[in-house]
Amino acid sequence: MIPPMPDPADDEDLPDRQFGWWDMFVHPDEDPRTDGGFRGERATLAGFLRDQRRTLELKCAGLDAEFDGAVPDPEVVAEAPDLGLTGPDGTVLREVLVHMIEEYARHNGHADFLRERIDGRVGQ
Repeated sequence: MIPPMPDPADDEDLPDRQFGWWDMFVHPDEDPRTDGGFRGERATLAGFLRDQRRTLELKCAGLDAEFDGAVPDPEVVAEAPDLGLTGPDGTVLREVLVHMIEEYARHNGHADFLRERIDGRVGQ
């Protein structure tokens, strides 16, 4: 039998969490990410990937470590005649885009935890 989870209200050592913009990365009016509204499959996949990359940039802003060498190549997607384009190893461009969105989303969640631990900023 699994013991019940303790009630966080019973733990006086936990800090009070309050919602506010002071600990967010950017005020909603200044957020560079979109709210969707993409038209067409290519624009949707490329747009969500771009927004995931922007999210990671926001979470890393102001940190001391160097983040270099990771450069997106949007021309590959823009110039592809079809998202069903298959590479020499059989990989389909559409699947690569979806996988990249998935990976950025997963690691952005990890970045939330790390950034909150570093300076208290929380996910957005």
